[in-house]
Amino acid sequence: MPSQLSAQDEPRPFWVWADLREPLVRESLDRSGEFLSVADVHERVAALPFVENPGFMGRLSPFGLNVVREYTVEYRLELKRLRQYLHYPSRLSAIFLFASEEDAWRYARAYPDRTRYRHLLALGTRGEYRWSWHDSAWIELMRAEPEPPERLDEMADAYWRGEPVPPSCRAGVESIREVLLLGRVAVQDRDRQGPG
Repeated sequence: MPSQLSAQDEPRPFWVWADLREPLVRESLDRSGEFLSVADVHERVAALPFVENPGFMGRLSPFGLNVVREYTVEYRLELKRLRQYLHYPSRLSAIFLFASEEDAWRYARAYPDRTRYRHLLALGTRGEYRWSWHDSAWIELMRAEPEPPERLDEMADAYWRGEPVPPSCRAGVESIREVLLLGRVAVQDRDRQGPG
Protein backbone atom coordinates (compact mmCIF):
# COMPACT_ATOMS: atom_id res chain seq x y z
CA MET A 1 0.00 0.00 0.00
CA PRO A 2 1.46 3.44 -0.93
CA SER A 3 2.73 5.48 2.01
CA GLN A 4 0.09 8.19 1.67
CA LEU A 5 -2.81 5.67 1.63
CA SER A 6 -4.08 3.93 4.75
CA ALA A 7 -6.99 1.67 5.72
CA GLN A 8 -7.53 1.11 9.42
CA ASP A 9 -9.99 1.11 12.29
CA GLU A 10 -7.81 2.53 15.09
CA PRO A 11 -9.07 5.95 16.27
CA ARG A 12 -7.19 8.86 14.73
CA PRO A 13 -7.62 12.65 14.93
CA PHE A 14 -8.32 14.89 11.93
CA TRP A 15 -9.41 18.53 11.50
CA VAL A 16 -11.90 20.26 9.21
CA TRP A 17 -13.00 23.82 8.47
CA ALA A 18 -16.80 23.61 8.66
CA ASP A 19 -19.39 26.25 7.81
CA LEU A 20 -21.85 25.88 10.68
CA ARG A 21 -24.39 27.98 8.73
CA GLU A 22 -24.60 25.29 6.02
CA PRO A 23 -27.84 23.29 6.56
CA LEU A 24 -26.32 19.85 5.87
CA VAL A 25 -23.41 20.54 8.22
CA ARG A 26 -25.73 21.83 10.94
CA GLU A 27 -28.06 18.84 10.52
CA SER A 28 -25.17 16.36 10.81
CA LEU A 29 -23.84 18.06 13.91
CA ASP A 30 -27.25 18.44 15.58
CA ARG A 31 -28.40 14.91 14.74
CA SER A 32 -25.29 12.88 15.50
CA GLY A 33 -22.23 15.09 15.90
CA GLU A 34 -20.67 13.14 13.03
CA PHE A 35 -19.81 13.44 9.36
CA LEU A 36 -20.10 10.43 7.06
CA SER A 37 -18.52 10.15 3.63
CA VAL A 38 -20.85 9.70 0.67
CA ALA A 39 -19.14 6.47 -0.38
CA ASP A 40 -18.64 3.34 1.70
CA VAL A 41 -15.15 2.60 3.04
CA HIS A 42 -14.69 -0.25 0.56
CA GLU A 43 -16.31 1.41 -2.45
CA ARG A 44 -14.10 1.71 -5.53
CA VAL A 45 -16.33 3.00 -8.28
CA ALA A 46 -16.68 6.10 -10.43
CA ALA A 47 -18.10 9.16 -8.74
CA LEU A 48 -18.75 11.35 -11.79
CA PRO A 49 -22.20 12.98 -11.72
CA PHE A 50 -21.65 14.46 -15.19
CA VAL A 51 -19.53 13.71 -18.22
CA GLU A 52 -17.30 16.02 -20.20
CA ASN A 53 -18.74 17.32 -23.47
CA PRO A 54 -15.75 18.20 -25.70
CA GLY A 55 -18.04 18.94 -28.67
CA PHE A 56 -19.87 21.81 -26.94
CA MET A 57 -20.08 24.77 -29.33
CA GLY A 58 -22.17 27.28 -27.33
CA ARG A 59 -21.04 30.38 -25.50
CA LEU A 60 -20.32 30.60 -21.79
CA SER A 61 -20.28 33.53 -19.41
CA PRO A 62 -17.18 34.13 -17.27
CA PHE A 63 -19.07 32.46 -14.41
CA GLY A 64 -19.82 29.46 -16.63
CA LEU A 65 -16.17 29.24 -17.68
CA ASN A 66 -15.08 29.16 -14.02
CA VAL A 67 -17.56 26.38 -13.26
CA VAL A 68 -16.40 24.37 -16.27
CA ARG A 69 -12.72 24.89 -15.38
CA GLU A 70 -13.34 23.68 -11.81
CA TYR A 71 -15.30 20.67 -13.00
CA THR A 72 -12.80 19.82 -15.74
CA VAL A 73 -10.08 19.51 -13.09
CA GLU A 74 -12.24 17.22 -10.94
CA TYR A 75 -13.26 15.22 -14.02
CA ARG A 76 -9.62 14.73 -15.06
CA LEU A 77 -8.63 13.72 -11.50
CA GLU A 78 -11.48 11.23 -11.23
CA LEU A 79 -10.65 9.65 -14.61
CA LYS A 80 -7.00 9.33 -13.55
CA ARG A 81 -8.11 7.72 -10.27
CA LEU A 82 -10.34 5.24 -12.13
CA ARG A 83 -7.58 4.25 -14.52
CA GLN A 84 -4.62 4.02 -12.15
CA TYR A 85 -5.54 4.76 -8.53
CA LEU A 86 -8.87 3.04 -7.91
CA HIS A 87 -7.81 2.04 -4.38
CA TYR A 88 -7.75 5.76 -3.37
CA PRO A 89 -10.86 7.56 -2.07
CA SER A 90 -12.59 9.66 -4.73
CA ARG A 91 -12.47 13.44 -4.29
CA LEU A 92 -16.15 13.46 -5.25
CA SER A 93 -17.33 11.20 -2.41
CA ALA A 94 -14.73 11.60 0.37
CA ILE A 95 -14.63 13.98 3.32
CA PHE A 96 -11.90 16.65 2.96
CA LEU A 97 -9.86 16.93 6.14
CA PHE A 98 -6.45 17.87 7.48
CA ALA A 99 -4.14 15.40 9.22
CA SER A 100 -2.89 18.00 11.68
CA GLU A 101 -4.14 21.19 13.28
CA GLU A 102 -1.04 22.92 11.92
CA ASP A 103 -2.03 21.99 8.34
CA ALA A 104 -5.55 23.32 8.96
CA TRP A 105 -4.21 26.68 10.17
CA ARG A 106 -1.75 26.87 7.25
CA TYR A 107 -4.72 26.38 4.94
CA ALA A 108 -6.63 29.17 6.72
CA ARG A 109 -3.70 31.56 6.31
CA ALA A 110 -3.27 30.63 2.63
CA TYR A 111 -7.01 30.79 1.81
CA PRO A 112 -8.68 33.21 4.23
CA ASP A 113 -11.71 33.65 1.96
CA ARG A 114 -12.43 29.92 2.15
CA THR A 115 -12.28 29.77 5.96
CA ARG A 116 -13.53 33.21 7.02
CA TYR A 117 -16.94 32.08 8.28
CA ARG A 118 -15.94 28.56 9.19
CA HIS A 119 -15.03 26.92 12.45
CA LEU A 120 -12.12 24.55 12.91
CA LEU A 121 -13.47 21.28 14.25
CA ALA A 122 -11.29 18.61 15.81
CA LEU A 123 -12.56 15.19 14.75
CA GLY A 124 -11.97 11.58 15.69
CA THR A 125 -12.58 8.57 13.46
CA ARG A 126 -15.29 6.04 14.28
CA GLY A 127 -14.96 2.47 13.05
CA GLU A 128 -13.24 1.43 9.85
CA TYR A 129 -11.99 4.11 7.47
CA ARG A 130 -9.73 4.56 4.46
CA TRP A 131 -7.80 7.76 3.80
CA SER A 132 -5.10 9.23 1.63
CA TRP A 133 -3.23 12.53 1.63
CA HIS A 134 -2.28 14.72 -1.31
CA ASP A 135 -0.71 18.11 -1.98
CA SER A 136 -3.58 20.55 -2.55
CA ALA A 137 -1.23 22.83 -4.52
CA TRP A 138 -1.66 20.50 -7.54
CA ILE A 139 -5.38 21.34 -7.58
CA GLU A 140 -4.71 25.07 -7.43
CA LEU A 141 -2.17 24.83 -10.26
CA MET A 142 -4.54 22.77 -12.41
CA ARG A 143 -7.30 25.36 -11.88
CA ALA A 144 -5.03 28.33 -12.64
CA GLU A 145 -3.81 29.00 -16.14
CA PRO A 146 -4.79 26.69 -19.00
CA GLU A 147 -2.26 23.92 -19.47
CA PRO A 148 -1.86 21.40 -22.29
CA PRO A 149 -3.76 18.14 -21.60
CA GLU A 150 -0.50 16.19 -21.24
CA ARG A 151 0.70 18.56 -18.50
CA LEU A 152 -2.65 18.33 -16.69
CA ASP A 153 -2.38 14.52 -16.80
CA GLU A 154 1.13 14.73 -15.30
CA MET A 155 -0.20 16.98 -12.52
CA ALA A 156 -3.12 14.63 -11.83
CA ASP A 157 -0.73 11.69 -11.64
CA ALA A 158 1.55 13.56 -9.21
CA TYR A 159 -1.50 14.49 -7.09
CA TRP A 160 -2.59 10.85 -6.71
CA ARG A 161 0.95 9.66 -6.00
CA GLY A 162 1.12 12.14 -3.12
CA GLU A 163 4.08 14.01 -4.56
CA PRO A 164 4.63 17.53 -3.22
CA VAL A 165 4.60 20.34 -5.74
CA PRO A 166 8.22 21.40 -6.30
CA PRO A 167 8.89 24.91 -4.92
CA SER A 168 9.90 26.12 -8.39
CA CYS A 169 6.43 25.24 -9.76
CA ARG A 170 4.26 26.71 -7.00
CA ALA A 171 4.00 30.29 -8.36
CA GLY A 172 2.78 31.63 -5.02
CA VAL A 173 0.55 28.62 -4.27
CA GLU A 174 0.90 27.19 -0.76
CA SER A 175 1.74 23.48 -0.56
CA ILE A 176 -0.68 21.99 2.01
CA ARG A 177 -1.53 18.33 2.53
CA GLU A 178 -5.22 17.55 2.27
CA VAL A 179 -6.79 14.30 3.41
CA LEU A 180 -9.50 12.38 1.54
CA LEU A 181 -11.35 10.09 3.95
CA LEU A 182 -14.01 7.43 3.43
CA GLY A 183 -15.72 6.55 6.68
CA ARG A 184 -17.14 8.29 9.73
CA VAL A 185 -15.67 11.06 11.90
CA ALA A 186 -17.15 12.54 15.08
CA VAL A 187 -16.65 16.06 16.38
CA GLN A 188 -14.38 16.23 19.42
CA ASP A 189 -14.03 20.02 19.75
CA ARG A 190 -16.05 22.75 18.00
CA ASP A 191 -15.02 25.91 19.84
CA ARG A 192 -12.31 27.22 17.47
CA GLN A 193 -13.26 30.16 15.26
CA GLY A 194 -11.78 30.79 11.83
CA PRO A 195 -9.47 33.72 11.06
CA GLY A 196 -12.21 36.07 9.81
